Amino acid sequence: MTLALLFALACGDKEPTDSGIDGDADTDTDADSDTDSDADADTDADSDADADTDADTDSDTDADADADCEGLSFDLSGAPAEPKEGDSWSDGGVTFTFEALDGSFWSQGSGSCVFLAPAVLSADLTGLDCTPTQASWGVNDGCGAGCTVADALEGGSVVDEQSNASTGSSVLTVSGSDIEATTVRSYEGEACTLQID
Repeated sequence: MTLALLFALACGDKEPTDSGIDGDADTDTDADSDTDSDADADTDADSDADADTDADTDSDTDADADADCEGLSFDLSGAPAEPKEGDSWSDGGVTFTFEALDGSFWSQGSGSCVFLAPAVLSADLTGLDCTPTQASWGVNDGCGAGCTVADALEGGSVVDEQSNASTGSSVLTVSGSDIEATTVRSYEGEACTLQID
């Protein structure tokens, strides 16, 4: 027997295996699976974070829209000096409009006040980004108790009303759950301020 043959028999003529290669491949596959799982987990976490952000944003927006108005004050200096029935102007989300009272109308602007003799001054509050629950008109009546009247309206209906107790200056306050408009009317008086709460 030759030396080469003896060496081959002693060492054993074994077929090389690819277990190392397969092992590497399996390891790579496992690593890829782990990477994919991690990526999926990250994506899920990002989605959750986005959902949380959306929820927070929605919640904040709803809270802002549902907030009560607090101490919004308006003088009436934006009124035309010689208003006609149907004239209007806007200030801070409130639209003021002149209307006739019992078919008659006469009004005049005087500085920060508006003289109503007779006339109605309405304030549309639907442009505000809060929920009005109270409206207070600062008035100066010249025709006696009950001659100057403030109203609060919701859905087109009067939900609260207050009139002056005597001639002179007073504040007429009306309330509701979500006031859409408020009016003040007089046969001989001035409206000077409006505060919304």
